[in-house]
Amino acid sequence: VSICCVDSSCFSTACAHVRHHPYDSLAANYTETSSYLLLLFVNILNYPAIVFSSATLQETSDSRAFLQLLSRAQSVLTFVGLLLSAAVMSGVYNLTLYNSVRSYRKSKTRIQVCKGDVSRRRRKDINIAISLSLWSSI
Repeated sequence: VSICCVDSSCFSTACAHVRHHPYDSLAANYTETSSYLLLLFVNILNYPAIVFSSATLQETSDSRAFLQLLSRAQSVLTFVGLLLSAAVMSGVYNLTLYNSVRSYRKSKTRIQVCKGDVSRRRRKDINIAISLSLWSSI
C-alpha cells in the first residue's frame, strides 16, 4: 500500500468526520477526527525517508540527523495519540462505571423502600386483624 493512498484515505476520512459528525457523542467525533489527523501527520513525516531511500540521493550525516529527527517526531506524535486514546477511553469507562454504580444504588434504594412499604402494610394488616379480633371477642 503506498503512502499516498494511506494519506489520502486518512485525509478524506478526517474531512468526512469534520463535516458529518457520524457519532452521537461530541467527544467521540473529536477523538476520531484528531486520531485521523495525528495518523495523517505521522504518515506525512514518512515522505522524506521514502524520498531519501528511493532516490539516488547522497546520504550524509546531516540527512541522517534529519531523518532521526523526523523519526523522533513520529514517535512523539504516536505517543500523543496513544495518550489521547487512553485518556478518552478512561473517561468513557469511568463515566460508564459511575452511571452503573449510581443506577445500582438507586435500584437498591427503591427495593428497600418497597420492602419497607410491604412490611408497613403487613404490620398495618396485622394491627387491623388484631383490633378486629379484639372487637369481635367483646
